Amino acid sequence: MCIRDRSTGKILTARMASLCCCCDDEEELAITSFRGAEGTVAWDRNGVKGANNEPFLEVGGDGQSAQEDRQEDPKPTKDLADKMLEFAEQAEDAFRKHVEHPESDRSGPTLRGKFFKKSAGFFGKGSQWPLNVFVLEGRRLYYDKAIDYVGDVEHKHTMVVDAELVLQTSVSQKGAPTPHRITLAQRDTEWHVCFGSEADLEQAKKSIMEAKRPIWRNEELVHRCNSCKIEFSVWNRKHHCRQCGEVCCDKCASKDDAKPLPHFAYFVPVRVCRDCDERLGLNYTTRAF
Repeated sequence: MCIRDRSTGKILTARMASLCCCCDDEEELAITSFRGAEGTVAWDRNGVKGANNEPFLEVGGDGQSAQEDRQEDPKPTKDLADKMLEFAEQAEDAFRKHVEHPESDRSGPTLRGKFFKKSAGFFGKGSQWPLNVFVLEGRRLYYDKAIDYVGDVEHKHTMVVDAELVLQTSVSQKGAPTPHRITLAQRDTEWHVCFGSEADLEQAKKSIMEAKRPIWRNEELVHRCNSCKIEFSVWNRKHHCRQCGEVCCDKCASKDDAKPLPHFAYFVPVRVCRDCDERLGLNYTTRAF
């Protein structure tokens, strides 16, 4: 069998044999393709390329096998492994921060479900309670008959979820299909909705109140306390106020003076800075400087 080297024009002659994998008979295998500047050739059975276009054998230009002829540098492989390890550590650290402190996530919590929303009716009469799909995503609440993509939802079916959103449990259950009813008010918009069960209602209330929480300021960009302006150090650590999301020192947001914030679903005492305490009237008592 003759093979022509396309790079040099020389004729290479090769004859190879292999054992058949099923009957142990010798079969003649033809070299059908040539590649590489050093005379490397690839051959397969019966002159037909393999299913994965992978060669059965490679021969270098000096007669040695390609694996022996090629010297691989282990440094690129080591660098790639180090980068992959570093990326995995960063991803794990980001996930841990998200689990421990979801307030640092700008997108906020996500939730998808169904609720009955009261329609406006005609002059307050003839209102109905159609069943809708709702999606809480990106600190916004969407609803429609069906939602595949929140970007397709009309603006009038969207409500911003922030600290100004008021969530109230409705006392009047007149006309509602279920007693699990709440009212969502944001500026000039008011929604009356009810859920199919008490569990669905509590889950929606918890997720909406968590979405109302302020987004934490990136502590890596802050070098001084937001309240007293003292510089942070190894001994003067950074803490986030759960009411405003600003970064404060331990004296200005002491754990000993923690307060619950039920409007943000903080039912256990959490850190609140002195500025927010004075504004909310939580009777803040701080340690002396």
